[in-house]
Formats: sequence, C-alpha cells, structure tokens
Amino acid sequence: MRARYVLLTAAISLCAVAAHAQPSDAQVLKDISWPGVIRKELRPGTIKKVWSDANSQYYWDRACVVWRNANIPEYPNAQIEVGGFARYSYVTNTYQDFLTTYNSYTGIPGPSKDEVMGMLRGNLRGALGEYKFNSIVGDLHYLRFPEEGGPIWDSPTHLTVPVETAYERKEGPTWTVVYTDRLLVHFYRDAINAPWKDNVISEEKESTRGERKEYAEWELKKKPTLGSVSAERQAQAAAASLPVVNVPAFATDREAMQYTVDILRTADEQRIRAYLMQVLAAGWFVEGSTTQLSPQAQEWMNSILQVCCRSQMNWGEQYCARPAEKEYYNGQFSLWNKVKDKASRFVWEKGGTTWRNGQQVGGSWKLSTIEVYIHVSENDIARLRSYEPGYLCREEGGEQQAAGPAATGAGASGGATLLERGKGLVNKLATP
Repeated sequence: MRARYVLLTAAISLCAVAAHAQPSDAQVLKDISWPGVIRKELRPGTIKKVWSDANSQYYWDRACVVWRNANIPEYPNAQIEVGGFARYSYVTNTYQDFLTTYNSYTGIPGPSKDEVMGMLRGNLRGALGEYKFNSIVGDLHYLRFPEEGGPIWDSPTHLTVPVETAYERKEGPTWTVVYTDRLLVHFYRDAINAPWKDNVISEEKESTRGERKEYAEWELKKKPTLGSVSAERQAQAAAASLPVVNVPAFATDREAMQYTVDILRTADEQRIRAYLMQVLAAGWFVEGSTTQLSPQAQEWMNSILQVCCRSQMNWGEQYCARPAEKEYYNGQFSLWNKVKDKASRFVWEKGGTTWRNGQQVGGSWKLSTIEVYIHVSENDIARLRSYEPGYLCREEGGEQQAAGPAATGAGASGGATLLERGKGLVNKLATP
C-alpha cells in the first residue's frame, strides 16, 4: 500500500514539473520558422515568466528576432528585421503568438549622412518642434548623430533618425537655460521613390537641463530666435523675388499721394506689393526688419491687394486718376471715388528720420495708414459701370486720362504708429 502511495506522489510531482517546464531554445527556433524567414536568432538572456492582464494568466516569453525578405519590387534584396517575443502557454508550453516590438528594413538605399543632416537643417521647425524653434536664441550649439546607431527604416516610406542637439532657450523675461536633447526625428514619404514630405515629426527621448544664463530684459528681448531668423530670411527672399520698383524722392505729401494713386489704379499685384514694401512706415513691420510684415500687417496687405487687383470691380476702376479730395489735413488724405459716395483714406508721415539736438531731421514720406474702400455688390457695380465714357471724373478731363508713373512703380515715405491706432486699416466693405 505504501509503495503505491509513493508512486502516485511521484507521478503527480512529475506532472507538475512538466506543466511548468520552459520551452527549450531549440523549440523556440523551430516555432518561429515561418515561410519566408531567411534567418533567425534568440536574443541574449533567458525565457521570462510574464503576467498578462488582458488574459489574466501567466506566459513564457522568449526574446528573439527574425529576418525575412521585404518583398519590395524595386529592391529585391531588401530584408525586414522583426524583433519581439515568442509567447508560450505557461501551463502547456505550447507556442501561442509572436509579439512584435519593432520592424527595421535593410537593403533600401537611403540618403547619406550629409543628405540627412541637410534634411534636418532644412526643417529645424519640424526637427525641434514649434515651441523650441521659436524660443531657442542664436544658433544650435550642435546638431549631430549619436556615435552608436544611425537612421532606421521603419518602413520603405518612414525613416527615423536619432540625433543629439544642444541649445540655449528663453524661459523667462530675463533668463535662458542651456539644454541637451536626444531626439528621434521621423521623415515620411508617399512612395518608396517619392520625395520626403515637409511634415517632419520630432520625438523627444531625453532632455537634460543645464546652465541658466541671466540677461537684462531689453537685451534678451532683442536676441533673435531660430524662428525669427528663419522668418526674416523667408521675408528677404520674398522681397528679392518682387519686381524692381524705383521709388522717387517725394518733395511733398501730395506728390507722394498722387504717385500712390497711380500705382494702385494701374499696376499689377506684384508691382503694388513691391511699391508698398518700400513706402510703408516702420509700424507695419516686425521690429528691426524692413522686409518682414507683422502678422496683422500681412493681413492688411492681402486685403489691399484684394481690393486693388482681385475684386470684381477693382479700386482703380472705381476711382478717378486724379481723385477729388473729401478731406485733407497735415498728411491725411480722404479721397472720393468716382461717384463720391465712398472714400479711401491715406496718412503720410515722415519716416527714417534721425535725431539731432532733440529734433527729428531728414527722412522721407511713409504711409502709416491705408484704408481702401470699394463697392462690391452686383447692383452697385452695375450702377458704376452704367455711366458713359467721359461722364465721370470731368474735373480732370474724363475718367480715361492716363496715369503717368504707374508702369514703373511709385514711392513715398513717412513715420509709423500704425499698430497703435486701434482701427481696422483695410475694410473694403465699410462705409467711410
């Protein structure tokens, strides 16, 4: 009897051991031999017992990696490396699933390190993120690839680039902090041979806070950021692409006003923009720039061009070549349209002056305010176009009188407290 009890106990113990035995490495390698697998290996280490909350049970997980053909027609030798865990039942030791942790492609021709760095430098806004791009002062201390690891092909259309960078960033009105970051920058394209998209995504893996630097508030405010430098370069490039407009030196505000009327009536959109960029007062521009309009001023510029060049009946068609003055006072002009039921407003001031013995001297006429108004309704346009040629603008010999300098451009100069006036400067719909 005692012998049978001992044998029964031993059998139960053997079953328990068998139930919780780990699958061997040889078994794991056999189980991950899927069709198309070229190579496979186990990662260093041993099998691990893990708990699954989703299934409320234990499993055996063994880290491994397999390589198989990527099946890319353009690159038949390309392979895909699939890393992950082979999962087994804790009770039966039977193979359950392969849990993928990463994919990486090899054999796809990629950009060189210099080309990748050019891509990064060419899109620092995307590589660093919007906030850092607009708060980093000066240039980056460095932007480089880490010593270990390089670009990773997550898919034929997704390239991940690890980078390291250091920079000085504004954090308050009088101080900055130096940071060193480790980033993953993701580039995407629509097809394997398509160009890379502009919408780069940056993933911060690590950011180390370093030295804090103190400045006078005025000094730090004047320090350019990566964002402001980039915006200024873009503005300069845009200005350089405009046609050349030679703006004469105006002796009086009336001379400047008439020249501007000629430009707005007869020049095309690019020449109007080129002219205005030379005669607008400083208040239209970002502080310290002569080419970068403020965001609000850019909206006003677009509205002016809409009224003068893109409307069903443009400003020049609704105003005489020598418009009658509704009002004039000290550089402020209010000019009637052809039928004297709507008026546009312009304010000229001296700008670009210098100080001498407490007085402003020199300078030239500049436009601080432009308010251009036109009719836009179908009925009003039909009414304006119903007049016979020569019936309107009689005080100047008929509306068809040619304007002189519009073919080459126009000029003006003046002061600039435009942004402080608290008034919509361009409103084509409002009645003055």
